[in-house]
Amino acid sequence: MRWTLDKYKECKLLAKSETNEPLSLKAHLVHVASAAEKVAEAVDKDKKLARRGAYLHDIGKAHPFYQGFIHGHLSMVDLQMGIPHRHEFSSLAFLPLFDKENWPALVEMIAAHHKSIKEDSSERGLLDIVNRHRLDGLLESHLEDWDIWAPRAIETLDEVGIETRDISIQEAREALRWAYEYCEDLGDGWSEWKGLLMASDHMASALTKSLEPHLASLFKQPKFEKTHEPNPLYPLSIKSTDDERSHTLVVAPTGAGKTDFLLKRCKGRLFYVLPFQASINAMYSRIKEMVSEQIDVRLLHSASRLVAEDESREKIQLQPFVGANIKVLTPHQISNIIFGSRGFEANLMDLRGCDIILDEVHTYEAESQAMVVEIVKVLLEHNCRIHIGTATMPTALYEKLLELMGGSEHVYEVKLSNDELETYDRHVISKHQSIDELFDTIGQSLSQKEKILIVLNTVKESQDVYEQLSALHPDIPSMLLHSRFRRKDRRDREKRLEQEFNQGDGPCFVVSTQVVEVSLDINFDRMVTQAAPLDALIQRFGRINRERLPESERTLKPIHVISPGDNTLPYQKEIVEKSFDLLPDQEKLETTEVQGLIDEVYPEITVSEISDHCCWHGKELWLKKLRHISEPVLLKLLEIDSESCILGQDYDTYMEADWKERQWLEIPVNRKSLYAYKDNLQRAEAGSEPFIMTDQNRYDELGLQLKKASNFI
Repeated sequence: MRWTLDKYKECKLLAKSETNEPLSLKAHLVHVASAAEKVAEAVDKDKKLARRGAYLHDIGKAHPFYQGFIHGHLSMVDLQMGIPHRHEFSSLAFLPLFDKENWPALVEMIAAHHKSIKEDSSERGLLDIVNRHRLDGLLESHLEDWDIWAPRAIETLDEVGIETRDISIQEAREALRWAYEYCEDLGDGWSEWKGLLMASDHMASALTKSLEPHLASLFKQPKFEKTHEPNPLYPLSIKSTDDERSHTLVVAPTGAGKTDFLLKRCKGRLFYVLPFQASINAMYSRIKEMVSEQIDVRLLHSASRLVAEDESREKIQLQPFVGANIKVLTPHQISNIIFGSRGFEANLMDLRGCDIILDEVHTYEAESQAMVVEIVKVLLEHNCRIHIGTATMPTALYEKLLELMGGSEHVYEVKLSNDELETYDRHVISKHQSIDELFDTIGQSLSQKEKILIVLNTVKESQDVYEQLSALHPDIPSMLLHSRFRRKDRRDREKRLEQEFNQGDGPCFVVSTQVVEVSLDINFDRMVTQAAPLDALIQRFGRINRERLPESERTLKPIHVISPGDNTLPYQKEIVEKSFDLLPDQEKLETTEVQGLIDEVYPEITVSEISDHCCWHGKELWLKKLRHISEPVLLKLLEIDSESCILGQDYDTYMEADWKERQWLEIPVNRKSLYAYKDNLQRAEAGSEPFIMTDQNRYDELGLQLKKASNFI
């Protein structure tokens, strides 16, 4: 059916199309205004002005061209033919309804709430379009049929409570010229108004009907009601957290009470940052148990690919929903604040003034560690309180972080005494050439009803060993845990590990990868592990003989470490070999000596220089306002945008699900792991566009298997 102005005059103004759940333009503007007012109040911005910007930001969707698309009569190709149509630009034609002193804030809220105004990856930013088509052409196309559609837009604004009047086409043209010139003249910096509007728009677009109860829970200071009582068995529980210094550095063994200590040090909203995506499920569950149901605890999955689409099929990041009382995440999910990539203004506005817990920062590899250091620099400039906890940190890194946070004058440093450290002597280390020579030992231990944890360095090795042990001990309860399960399945496996395998009696065995190193609260009897960097091994050892007991009841439990082979991936061979050589053999690991061993492995720390990739230089942001970096080079090097996969049998469910359901069906996979297969795999054209993995008949047992032939289309 051909789209005509007569049909336009009869249509209902929509913000979302009939193909999805239809949403009127008026309703969408009201939703965004509610969110914007809540956010403005929390970040100390003018609530009335924020509401006005929200009402104005999408009013350009009243244009006949956009409504023709949204009602299904025009295609995306039609929308982009000739001069691309940008509803944000049409919205700015209604600036004359407001006092001119408010125009700068309104332009900052509207002009770039979808795209960078220049050098956008799609080349459809406002200044990009003007450079290609000239301003006069843009004015003519966006103000076409003004006398027909402007009254409908003004009527909508009147209905939401804006004081309106007729706007002549000349006034509209002058307003658009003013907005263009304002954008072109902007200097370096970041716009809080843009961040506020983007955060509000994304939140309202994703939540719609559930928005109001969500808003009621935002920007509250969490109270941790269920922390452990003081107990000498947990030395940090009896140390004071009451110190006026803003920041914290805690070094203590696994099981000393670091998490509780750091949480008690927090005074505001909290971002709990963990090194591994696979470790955040357990911490999320743990924190949820410590706070009341009214506290909004948010778990952020994946990196920057968790998206929805708006009506013009533009990607909307969902993770920067602002205002959560507590967020559990990885540093990659706030890395845009240093790279100036999409959505960084909303993230920076959300983080400002909050408490940030950085857990086990030593575990990051060189580039990621450098990224964390740069993130800390920016957070400190924006009045965040930084709290760092670690079981194993090289002295060189400790001193660098201490200096970065202002030294002892500003940092509360907490360590255990030698007497306290000696109570954590709990392991006897033995070295072995291969895992094969330990199969008899594993069998004997299972016959003695032990709980055994076997840790391998790669998913493929963990799958192979699990198959072998399952065949040898088919009647023994067992489980495989690694990163290549659907997120919902990994969450369920972690719960089973902590509740069934950990709390129940042996015998049992669990085969895992590095995902057990952080956050999982488990206490097994024996470990078999491949050699790894010493700091990672210490983390692994902390899952064995973890239970704190009085001195008279303490025993030592065995750790079997397998010699590094030719391939030590994903770790550096030199570091793994040195770590293995420094371990005792057939002897107790002395906790008081661990720091010295760590410093032998890492005598100095060279943080990679990544400042050329960052947009901050000291206190200054070297990036023009209302712009972002579309594809930061370092993000690709860090593999932050790791790929995701779905099972073939989940395809139909995935395509019909909303964004919240989709994330639980996805299986995160490092891009390098898919390198040999990805060109022969099909993607789902929805959500994060995951690869579709077929012929996974052993998934329930082994998780996702990367097999060349069986996965080819």
